[in-house]
Amino acid sequence: MAGYLEEGCGTVGISLKVTHDAPTPLGMEVTCESELVKVDGRKLTFELKAYDEKGTIGKGTHERFIVNDVKFQEKADGK
Repeated sequence: MAGYLEEGCGTVGISLKVTHDAPTPLGMEVTCESELVKVDGRKLTFELKAYDEKGTIGKGTHERFIVNDVKFQEKADGK
């Protein structure tokens, strides 16, 4: 996302919902794909899909918020 954000902005995760639909044997390669499917103001929603060499092993959604990096860090430092 960094290439699409205004300078000084970043994103923080706010939600991760994943299902684990099938096991993967030890040593088998796992890959994950994410696709930005919705932009609602500063809220970004991604669809996730995970695969091993035999097929789909999981899926889900991940939500992130666009934040001003300096303001976010100041708030975190003030805890």
